[in-house]
Amino acid sequence: MHCWRGGMRSAAIAWLLDLYGFTVYTLQGGYKAFRNWVLQQFEIKYPLQIIGGYTGSGKTEALLAMKKKGVVVVDLEGLANHKGSAFGSLGLPVQPSTEMFENLLAFELRQAVHKLEQSGQQYIWIESESQRIGNINLQSSFFKQMKEAPYLFIDIPFEERLQFILEWYGKFEKSELINAVLRIRKRLGGLDTKLAVNFLLEDNVEACFSILLKYYDRYYDKSNLADGKVLDKLALPTVDAEQNAYVIISWKQEQ
Repeated sequence: MHCWRGGMRSAAIAWLLDLYGFTVYTLQGGYKAFRNWVLQQFEIKYPLQIIGGYTGSGKTEALLAMKKKGVVVVDLEGLANHKGSAFGSLGLPVQPSTEMFENLLAFELRQAVHKLEQSGQQYIWIESESQRIGNINLQSSFFKQMKEAPYLFIDIPFEERLQFILEWYGKFEKSELINAVLRIRKRLGGLDTKLAVNFLLEDNVEACFSILLKYYDRYYDKSNLADGKVLDKLALPTVDAEQNAYVIISWKQEQ
């Protein structure tokens, strides 16, 4: 229970609900104090470990498999309800506002620090992202930390990634895929946009996504989070979340 400053309004409603038998907690200082706390969390220095790779590498799936094995992971795309590309909203709920995303992320980071303390682990694993995830902007100071953190690039063959993308996105309606292609037509270029859309109209989804994957590979090389610094690279043969999680965990333990 809260109002903006945590004053008489919330206290009065809390009293009334308590009178009727409800268990009520009031937010001391109101939502304003809570938001100040949220923003303060992004000024804390976190021991981040970034995992990156070309589109279709199954980075999120590998991280979630690592999380199941007890590794401390913060899933930015899960909090944002978006996978980061022009196709990233397909099949996912509506995105929260940037403010709500920050609230959720602040709690996740707080919990991640507690897990580090309890488990003796050294790093919070986070997927490489641009500062914008769909309609959400990552808070600047936290994004700066991500850019400065150690970076593991998982290198998976093109054909493996293409098949993974087809399995995930090939199930969506043709109109949804075409609209997603058109959202990036300026960067994709007129010819590749036309080819990609025509392939979809001809039900040749694999040829369409081959064009798109090559585009995203080029885009990643130009604007990825690593920002020109020396990367740790790990070659993986397939997009297998369980297998890749095991290899990544083993690789980190050997560092």
